[in-house]
Amino acid sequence: MKTLVLIRHAEAADNTPYEDIARPLTDLGRQQAQQLGVTLEKKGLKPDLILISPAERTRQTAGLLITAFQKSPPQEKVEDSLYQASPDDILSLVHALPSTVKTVMVVGHNPTVSILANTLSTQKIAGFSPATACAFQFSEESWGAIVEYNGQFSFAVST
Repeated sequence: MKTLVLIRHAEAADNTPYEDIARPLTDLGRQQAQQLGVTLEKKGLKPDLILISPAERTRQTAGLLITAFQKSPPQEKVEDSLYQASPDDILSLVHALPSTVKTVMVVGHNPTVSILANTLSTQKIAGFSPATACAFQFSEESWGAIVEYNGQFSFAVST
């Protein structure tokens, strides 16, 4: 059984005076990210790996939500290709994961994460506001066997 959790970064500052990739979280965004981590941990998630876009807001979101998993922190990997990625780009990263990874979180950007979330199962996800996580389970033993609409929607949460 494999679990994929797609996460949209928490609320970020607007573009001024920052370049897009350098936009930090707002105070509210930092609170959202911490609360999202607590919520995911309470749902029993035990991520092995978290893939993170190199944007400042996604790195901050991941860093804050990971604090909820202190007993068994996941491996963190910044993936440059997640910034401005397409849904197929994310799926390609997931396909390349070793089978030893059972649960992976991907912290990325909209609209990509919401588009991908709506193609992983037949369950439609309405809205994907900042600090939203959506989890899917797959019966496949290999990440490479995951294809569109073969996932089982598990839950979606927003903070």
